[in-house]
Amino acid sequence: MRTFLTLSLAALPLIAPHALEAVAQSPVGGGSGGGAENLATQGTLTALQAQNAALSQMVVEQQQAISSTSAELEKIKECAGQKAIWDGSQCVGVNGQNGKDGKDGKDGKDVGKASLQCRTVTAGPSGSGLWSIATCNNDETLTGGGGAAEVPHSSICSGTSRGFLHSSHPSGNSWVVDAYDHLWRRDVCTAGFAICCKIVQ
Repeated sequence: MRTFLTLSLAALPLIAPHALEAVAQSPVGGGSGGGAENLATQGTLTALQAQNAALSQMVVEQQQAISSTSAELEKIKECAGQKAIWDGSQCVGVNGQNGKDGKDGKDGKDVGKASLQCRTVTAGPSGSGLWSIATCNNDETLTGGGGAAEVPHSSICSGTSRGFLHSSHPSGNSWVVDAYDHLWRRDVCTAGFAICCKIVQ
């Protein structure tokens, strides 16, 4: 909020120009002290003229300030008529009140309890490469898998080959396992499995 001060021009002790002329034309005493008195009078006149000029400048500045304040008040009144406020450069509207909150939506239907059922699907070697492919049903989702290669004394195939697992990875909704023997030949049996899950209501 701005506070405006008004200075009364009547309170300023201005000296009228004709008063200064009267001081300048007043007789000065004669005699040997006349010259000194004349210099003193001239000094006083100069000081009064300087004071009068300073006071005149103050009056001008106060008049300008009053004029600016009046213009500011008119802008404030104009904005108030528009139900707005004056921000020093333009009328700014006041934010309206927030609307009422909408009604809560209806509760959704109860879908009942659901459970996740998972099973393990196993697969032995298939195809000329002896790789394994374990596949989930269409209503199931593959969540993981793995496998092993035939090694001596294992239960995979004859259990005589010296194999190692070359790859074990998902492919679509299946898990694929592939193995090589110690000579990097793709003729080793594999056994793979897939973890298949589905949601049951």
